[in-house]
Amino acid sequence: MNKLGLLLVFFTSCVLTLQAQNEENNPIKYIVDYYSDFSTGYDFNGRYVTLTDNYKATITDSIFKLRFNSIDEHGKIQQQTITFNLNNVVSIEKGVNVVEVHHFDTIILPISFQLIFNLEDVSYVIDIHYSPEEDVEEIGIYKAFDAIISSGKKE
Repeated sequence: MNKLGLLLVFFTSCVLTLQAQNEENNPIKYIVDYYSDFSTGYDFNGRYVTLTDNYKATITDSIFKLRFNSIDEHGKIQQQTITFNLNNVVSIEKGVNVVEVHHFDTIILPISFQLIFNLEDVSYVIDIHYSPEEDVEEIGIYKAFDAIISSGKKE
């Protein structure tokens, strides 16, 4: 291979590496990708019950919008939308989303964890997945939201 060919291979490798690092360090892309195949549900008596699916996240000018379908116990689908300005977030807390299953007794099943975004006068809750052994502030989705919120407060 001649010098020009080696230079081209090296240049292409550098560009691809930088592109992968930029995508990895882009919190908006991380959040959009995170919700692209997100859903919630639970297993009960050998049957999986979907509660939410078809998520689509967008962030434009610090406005976060999350659209998804919620499915009730009769299979009726309702489109839900959560929208708020990330620059107005005062704090983030963690929570747990549970569902009550009425069988012989009422059983409470955890289905997902949550991030609770507290603004001055209202809170918004979104579902997330992570292991309970993890510190929520160390997981990627929390860090991505925190990065956007922190950058908005510096401006």
